[in-house]
Amino acid sequence: MNRLHLRLSVAATLAALLIGPALAGRREVREKFSGGTFYLQHNLFYDGDSAAWENFILTPDFVPIGTKMTVRRVGREEVALAVEGRDEKLYLQIEDCAPDLETVLDRILGNEPPSLDGFGDVDLKGIRSGRILEGMSRQAVFRAVGYPPYRHAAHDVGNPDLEADELTWMKGVLDRIIIKFDDGKVASIDD
Repeated sequence: MNRLHLRLSVAATLAALLIGPALAGRREVREKFSGGTFYLQHNLFYDGDSAAWENFILTPDFVPIGTKMTVRRVGREEVALAVEGRDEKLYLQIEDCAPDLETVLDRILGNEPPSLDGFGDVDLKGIRSGRILEGMSRQAVFRAVGYPPYRHAAHDVGNPDLEADELTWMKGVLDRIIIKFDDGKVASIDD
């Protein structure tokens, strides 16, 4: 076998080892979600017919927490959602989602409506308005505006630890907001 064939063989083997599991994982996610009916686990912000896995919170419109949704299709770059009570579909952009597609979809869609029991007045006000308010609990913030992106390399945002004292959300493609927590409550909002 000449060197070129050996290099091509090694490259093909490496590609199969690296890409194969990702494709298998995508297939499993499709099987888990496609055609299923779920409930939003947090408010989902959208613009027109498009929402992003980062849940850009600058857009004024959101589908409220607990809304029933049917996953029509899990594609390579988007998930087509039918929203109960709306005629048009909503397309969730999933390109480059992190840490992985299944984790992102599990955070957004659940088999049961989320409970709001145990949340205080400030928490409920923030959840219902889709805003982060000082004094809100960490879990209430997650319900109000979703989870912060695990990473967003293009904008130097990383939130691998959801229990960190400081978390960063994306307001839009180029804008972010930093939330500082003290004892599990929002202490400051750096907008």
